[in-house]
Amino acid sequence: MNISAGLSDITITTIDNRLFQQSIEMGTSLPQTKTIHIFEASALGGTVNVAGFDFHPLIPDTSYIIHGDITLTAGLLFQNNCSVKGATIASKIIFDESTKNIQGFRATDHNVYLDSLTISGGGGHFTSTDVGLFNCINYNTTIGTPPFYGRNKRFRVVNCNILSAYSLGIVYGYGTVNINNNFINGGGGAPSGVYTTIGLTVSSGLSLEFNSNKVVLFRGAQASSTTYMLRFINIDPLLQINAINISGNILHPRDQERGVLFEEDSKTALGLIASNTFIRTGGSAPLIDYPRAITFDNYNVKELENFEILANAGVIDATAVLQCSTTALNAQSSATFVDLDMPITSINPISKAKRFAYKFIVTGVSGGPYTKGNFLVSVTNPAIYGYIIEQQTILAGTEILYITDMNGIFPDLLNYKEQDSTLTDTGVTSTGLQIGDNSDNIELYYFDKDPIDVQFGIQISYENSSADDEIQFRLELDTGSGYTAISDSLISTAATRANRGTSTTMNVIQRLQRGDLVKLVYRYIDLTTTTIQRITYTGK
Repeated sequence: MNISAGLSDITITTIDNRLFQQSIEMGTSLPQTKTIHIFEASALGGTVNVAGFDFHPLIPDTSYIIHGDITLTAGLLFQNNCSVKGATIASKIIFDESTKNIQGFRATDHNVYLDSLTISGGGGHFTSTDVGLFNCINYNTTIGTPPFYGRNKRFRVVNCNILSAYSLGIVYGYGTVNINNNFINGGGGAPSGVYTTIGLTVSSGLSLEFNSNKVVLFRGAQASSTTYMLRFINIDPLLQINAINISGNILHPRDQERGVLFEEDSKTALGLIASNTFIRTGGSAPLIDYPRAITFDNYNVKELENFEILANAGVIDATAVLQCSTTALNAQSSATFVDLDMPITSINPISKAKRFAYKFIVTGVSGGPYTKGNFLVSVTNPAIYGYIIEQQTILAGTEILYITDMNGIFPDLLNYKEQDSTLTDTGVTSTGLQIGDNSDNIELYYFDKDPIDVQFGIQISYENSSADDEIQFRLELDTGSGYTAISDSLISTAATRANRGTSTTMNVIQRLQRGDLVKLVYRYIDLTTTTIQRITYTGK
């Protein structure tokens, strides 16, 4: 490869505009690359109109270096293999929206490279309309093949100051999205009235890195605002984001703004939100939010099932935690291990657990099937409902539902219906309900994407019918082929005196994988009848 960069290769093309162009021959098999230094806006040439917005089209295979401050009344239209970089971080592009809205950076199936720039304004200030600082798209579901679907370009914005854009816009698709080490300041620290109102939307890329950014002073610092700083949506049902890493950021929403917003049906195969600092000033909106009709703050929704959320200042972790209990007062009598008889009205809500659910069976289903992400609602008392984290059809009219985030005790085994996330009836109903497989035992379902060693602590309060009679409890596991005993879970107990209650605690560690079920079973050794007064399940 012959690289020549001597003085003979530098030509001054328009002295009046202080623009010069340097061309470097990169070998016979590669296209000629250019570096264009921009000192004045006029050096970017004329404009074209795309979808109602004016743009300066960049020259293909060209790197633009911005010097000083340039003020633009049109955006930049990326072509094949272009980049825009500041000569220093103080180099500034100012989008002047005093007469019209400007879409700052637009690309369709082209790479977007921005580096070491200060970018001010743009995104819709002229009419306070969301036109977006970025409108960058790279996907094709009609001719592409899964899982790529034409997502083969790179969106890379690093080391930039992004100031007071009305809306940050959207990045839709792309093979790789890198948004790292930027200062995104909405302008709310100054009484200018020119603030960032709407954050950045990301949809359907193969991967996203959003790391080491500081995101502060959006409109909520000056006026009431309910929008977001970073949002995930799913525009095309064929697409999802394969991998997300959000780490090391500072996000400081004000008023009712959200830090990270996951819209319903946004899909991610694997995600990590870790080691960020979330700060809330004023208001009470969630720092990590997923719109729902109820407010259980435990990440049990399908949009976040595949995320690890941990070690973030200001928000709780998504690590699996189990907490539920019963208030059963029923006699048990069996010489072989059997399920415990637990009436549904004795089973307290599973409302504080993460990554755990109860197993229910619904029968007499019509208008269905039930849908993951909706709610199972009592017809007897419509104020009582639980979130459907998973659904399986057994046969026509009979389904398994895994329910978490219950807001009360299910009142009966009769009529239930489905509601969507706005608690609106969907038309799906059922006439029967069973807890577990046969209405007599709790079966706990683990649905985290990752295996985990859970330390179960199960406290059992009971009373024997006779003095000094031994009873046994053990924990069993079903990984899909039937229940088997968990080793080291067996506990033997004896009441020292008749007609006097006592309790025992089982402690066991078991590795669980998504889809595993666990349950507690019982038998007597000496002929006795045991009344179970209360069982409390915990685990983490």
